[in-house]
Amino acid sequence: MRKIKCTFFVIIIFIFAVLSCDKKNKNKENSNHPYDIVNMCNSYIELKDGDSLHFSQTCVKITQNATIRLIGLIEFDNNHILQIEKGATILAATSIDSGIALRPGAKILAYGTRKHPITFTSDQPVGNKQPGDWGGIKIHGKAKGFTEGFPEGCGKRSINRNFRANDSDNSGILQYVRILFAGKEVVYDGSDPYCDAINLSGHGGLNLNNVGSQTVIEHIQLHNNYWDGIAIRGGTVNLKYIVSTLNVDDAFHASFGWRGKAQFLALASAESTNTKSPLGSCNHAIEMYHSHVDSYLDLQTSGSLYNVTALTGNNCKSIRLRAGVSVEFKNLYSAFSNNSDKAPCIYTESSLTELQLDNSLLENCINPGYNTINESNVISGLDVQVNEGIPEYINSLLYSSRDDLLFNGSKIFEPKILQQGLTPPNDGFLDTSANHIGAIGEENWITDWTIFPGN
Repeated sequence: MRKIKCTFFVIIIFIFAVLSCDKKNKNKENSNHPYDIVNMCNSYIELKDGDSLHFSQTCVKITQNATIRLIGLIEFDNNHILQIEKGATILAATSIDSGIALRPGAKILAYGTRKHPITFTSDQPVGNKQPGDWGGIKIHGKAKGFTEGFPEGCGKRSINRNFRANDSDNSGILQYVRILFAGKEVVYDGSDPYCDAINLSGHGGLNLNNVGSQTVIEHIQLHNNYWDGIAIRGGTVNLKYIVSTLNVDDAFHASFGWRGKAQFLALASAESTNTKSPLGSCNHAIEMYHSHVDSYLDLQTSGSLYNVTALTGNNCKSIRLRAGVSVEFKNLYSAFSNNSDKAPCIYTESSLTELQLDNSLLENCINPGYNTINESNVISGLDVQVNEGIPEYINSLLYSSRDDLLFNGSKIFEPKILQQGLTPPNDGFLDTSANHIGAIGEENWITDWTIFPGN
């Protein structure tokens, strides 16, 4: 009898210990990281609240909830690591060209959470911040792509379009990261068609050049950046939960042979009347192309995009697909705002463009919702609906102007009544439960961690 009681007492203690440990792990955000600078670097510089990052280092760790200053362009070479813990804020100096650039082989480990996101922004006081205050983040991977990517210019013209063979390359993790008031215009002189094609693309808030598929890009906000919010050139990186709003050019840009997937994209372009786009071009929710130079069309830009909401507040095309693109949209919602002039929601402008469109809704755009030239190959699949009138799926009054988005934030993306879409395939990346039209389902994943400042 005494032995039974003893055994029972031991079991109770064991169960209590397991439950306590489990509760502790649940309450501790980001307790299990696949990477950590402590295990990957022999030594590293630790930056705490009030410190500055002003010259390149081998390994840098920005501690939890620290606010630091970024001074100048900080480069990380092969095998170098930048780790940023949750809640950190990085203020980029505007008195000098500031930004972060990772060369192929470097890693960024930015572990934000919904309660404690990581923020990159300008060091200007609230009310004085502007798009283009700092240079943004550039990550250069080892996957196949067109642009050599480093240094920023074309340099020695060593294109090496298919030199990098590691499409599963890993440049690290960015999760729950906000990038605000970044971007940069690149000056080109017309002397080299290929270099001009690269430079014409400029630098957005987050630039992913030849980044591989093992890199994790999830829960990223791009807001009020100069040029594109997010720009993907080459590579095979996949993305989830991206919100990109009021950037000076495109909300989502992919080109130069990107071959990847994206799911849950909440995109809203700015009004061309309020914010002039670079080179006088339009502000699109999505722009995809292969190359500005047709002779370099040897690696096709292709993508599978699921659960996308693409809103446009001007009379430019909401989604612009240029030469050499092959893309499929599933569960897409695209619309012009309530008071904008009508244009095609989707515009394919080359015979080299292929579009597959399924289970999607297009509102307040020219019927049939897409327009083509040069006998482009457009396949409209099952359940594609076009409503030429005022948008009904979302509350269009919440996005009648740029100021509306600043005031209403994530609410502009919420559907009035959820509409059934198709079930995404179980491929290990896509969320198969997202069988609805648009980026937002029953839960608005944009709330709690995003901000929408005007300046």
